[in-house]
Amino acid sequence: MARPKALTNQQEKFCYYLVFGNPETGNPCSKSEAAKLAGYKDPVFYGSRLCNVDKYPLVVAFKHELERELKEKYSINYDGHVSKMGELRDLAKDHKQFSSAIRAEELRGRLQGYYIEQKAVLHKKVTAEDAKKNINKYEDIIKARKITAKLIKD
Repeated sequence: MARPKALTNQQEKFCYYLVFGNPETGNPCSKSEAAKLAGYKDPVFYGSRLCNVDKYPLVVAFKHELERELKEKYSINYDGHVSKMGELRDLAKDHKQFSSAIRAEELRGRLQGYYIEQKAVLHKKVTAEDAKKNINKYEDIIKARKITAKLIKD
């Protein structure tokens, strides 16, 4: 019976560099850059070859596992997001940063759907006759309010 294969240290390093990038610069790595950082002598050849599932299934599986962990670590779900906003709000309050605390609470409210921003754009051609009618209507409203205010004072 054949021994189960395991990843070498070099293959693990390749996967880490490929998924997480170069730790010194923080930049993402291409396949050849990851192979070079992992210590392969021919990084262009090994960079593409190690990602071939037929030739190196364990490397590809380990890379996918790291990508899944990374995605899971930084994923957002509704409950976690709302609670994190609450934590940040409380932290801002503790440091007497009230505008930040208010903003965090506002964002939590938006997540809950308490604030709905609606915008409507209306395009309408207004003729001179329509404009005169509207002006007369508003002038009548103003006159009525002045009369009402005068009656209230008296």
